[in-house]
Amino acid sequence: ASATFGAVTVSGATGNGIDITNNAGAVTFGTTSVTMGSAVGPAGINFALTNADVTFGTTNVTMGSGANQTGIDFSGSSTTADFGVTTITGTGDLTSRGIDLSSTTGNKTITFLRGSSISNAGVGVELSSGGTTATSANANFTFGDGDATVLQSSITAASGGYTVTAAQADTMTGTLTFAFVGTVDLSATPFTLDSGQSITGFGNGSSIITSGTIQPINVQGNLGATGGNVTGNEGVVKSTGGDTLQLLGSNQVRDTAFDFTGGSGSVFTIDQNAAGFSNVGGIVIQGVTVSNVATGQTAFKVAGLDGNL
Repeated sequence: ASATFGAVTVSGATGNGIDITNNAGAVTFGTTSVTMGSAVGPAGINFALTNADVTFGTTNVTMGSGANQTGIDFSGSSTTADFGVTTITGTGDLTSRGIDLSSTTGNKTITFLRGSSISNAGVGVELSSGGTTATSANANFTFGDGDATVLQSSITAASGGYTVTAAQADTMTGTLTFAFVGTVDLSATPFTLDSGQSITGFGNGSSIITSGTIQPINVQGNLGATGGNVTGNEGVVKSTGGDTLQLLGSNQVRDTAFDFTGGSGSVFTIDQNAAGFSNVGGIVIQGVTVSNVATGQTAFKVAGLDGNL
């Protein structure tokens, strides 16, 4: 069975604005507007269990005054969803999330049309909640088109917040490319790039062109094209915890700035003896800026490497 709705408006709901739960058939919404109220913890649009085919037209979600609200919540679900141009607007509350992908399962495809935006949320896109690998996202996720030449999609966090949080996210498999925007939180344990994965930002005038093909990986994040107030739309990765980024071989890190203010250990760690290390393609680090490495800490730590860097 399937269900089709025309234009939908929800205002001031005390719970979730729209709940979509366990639908094997197609569910389609037209232009959708959700204005959240003062309740603590709900979502504007919430997905639960398995949803095979969900489509939204132009979508606007405005968060309310309650703490711990989420604009669009996929957490814990296995959902295939296609959104039109989507605008999620927060209030500046640092407990809020624009999109929550934590604990998603099934490697399902979730897309937001270019021109979509998230603003003034504590976390723009949540990939792992609660600082634990047990809640790591497992979804094919695309936000915007990743092209820096036309600034159509954006994620701008609230003051003191983050556009993307991947702290303690589990190691992901496949070829992973993040088009970083704003400040990315990689605090706590290191964020690990599996062999063959990459990070690419928009520094040095670079752009990322997508072919429209979504690869079968855990999370693919073409996370918009603006850098908020970061000059030149360059992605900034900030770490206030331990080692920031561990590379397991055949990686590329390009055109991204790393701010190590308050960090300890190393910004980059390359250890050939680490589990899962495979460097057949060599490691490329290009157009990268590392700043605020304190005395006694290390920008690049390379141990036991006999391949190309």
